[in-house]
Amino acid sequence: MKKGKLILKRFNEVPINKVKERFIAFDTETTGLDVCEHKIIQVSAILFENGRKTKYYTSCLNIGEEVPSKITEITGITTKDLEMVEEDETFIYRRLLNFFRLAPYVLAYNAPFDIGMLENNLRRVGVPCFDDITFLDVLELTRQLNVNLENRKMETIAKYYGLTNKQLHVADDDARLCGEVFLKVIDDTNLVEEKESVGGFQFENQDEHEWQDILIDARMFSNRFIF
Repeated sequence: MKKGKLILKRFNEVPINKVKERFIAFDTETTGLDVCEHKIIQVSAILFENGRKTKYYTSCLNIGEEVPSKITEITGITTKDLEMVEEDETFIYRRLLNFFRLAPYVLAYNAPFDIGMLENNLRRVGVPCFDDITFLDVLELTRQLNVNLENRKMETIAKYYGLTNKQLHVADDDARLCGEVFLKVIDDTNLVEEKESVGGFQFENQDEHEWQDILIDARMFSNRFIF
């Protein structure tokens, strides 16, 4: 049986109006920033349909080890929270991958980090992808905004649009905010436009080598460390 893959695409490679109609916003919380060494302790996925949140999947994961105190300070997630999860990691990852089937696109803020984490943790527990899953990076999209902002952290972009988050660095709140930020950015008149469009969306041209550098850099940092 052919295994699926996690695929990162750019926004100028997809029909943006189709993305707006139906997508999943996704976020993870982890034990650290090394996608090869650290583990996911919480996942959250929210289905957006025509701008409305319609379905949710959120769970902590019992990774069988203590949550670093620094991570608890950032996320509020404790070792006890993980120990209370009865399902094993394999079950939760299979449920998550099944949830991804509800939409053709999965959006994340600094998607290369979440993709790297998910790839390595799926491999660690021996769960293959059912299908190819297409990810889009909302951070990449915000870099096309022709506005003067201190940085491109998700909370900075959210504040610019008047969006609020109950608690940053908790996966369900961050996933919701990611989806809401995307919907605001895509309709913003300050979004850079070029003469040529691909996939129905006008997008600033960017050198392919520069794009690869962004992906490599993004794999090293979660969105709370983006400048």
